[in-house]
Amino acid sequence: MAKSKAKLSDVREQRKNANLHDVRATGMLEHSIRKNGVISAITVAKNLEAFDGSNTLANCLDIFGDEVEPIFVYSDGSKPVVHVRTDIETADDPRAVELGVAANRIPHLDWNPDIQLLIEINEEIDLSDLYFEAELAKLAEQKQEIIDHQEPDFLKFSDNDNLPAYASDRSGGNKQPIPIVVGSRTMQRWNEYKESVGIKNDTAAFEALLDLWTD
Repeated sequence: MAKSKAKLSDVREQRKNANLHDVRATGMLEHSIRKNGVISAITVAKNLEAFDGSNTLANCLDIFGDEVEPIFVYSDGSKPVVHVRTDIETADDPRAVELGVAANRIPHLDWNPDIQLLIEINEEIDLSDLYFEAELAKLAEQKQEIIDHQEPDFLKFSDNDNLPAYASDRSGGNKQPIPIVVGSRTMQRWNEYKESVGIKNDTAAFEALLDLWTD
């Protein structure tokens, strides 16, 4: 084991993340870390770009701040890494039991694949150990069904760009996809803005914000 003086802010989120994450799971993860501490490691490449644990990284930045010094364990993957929680005496400790459930439940709920990116990755890297071709094809069909059933003239803010919003082009009557994808922290700020102006509807609140910009 080795420790580094690098800060948590030196660890970068994954640029191409095939997991869009789930809002509920993100909240569950934050609550678990605040209540019982960190259990799952953030795995990074040598350049400190994360490729596993991006949601944990984002939550830890919010909870512990940019300046905290993480514990770095250097490995080439040839041996298992054992995380010893020195504050938990036995696996029968209620925190250990709850963390054991959380460690399986949260990733299961949080897997929200970016279908298009998965398809692109599969064209470059063989994912047959993880996905059958028919499974990827089914995911692509489901995404298209979601797109086809979107209502026009509706503006949706979402963490999930599998649910693109649509707006009508009134000059020609064509529906144009307008995906509006924001992170959970931006979503929180947006909800605070809606509460401050007393408007619950996303479209009405967005129009009010545009009026402020154009006045």
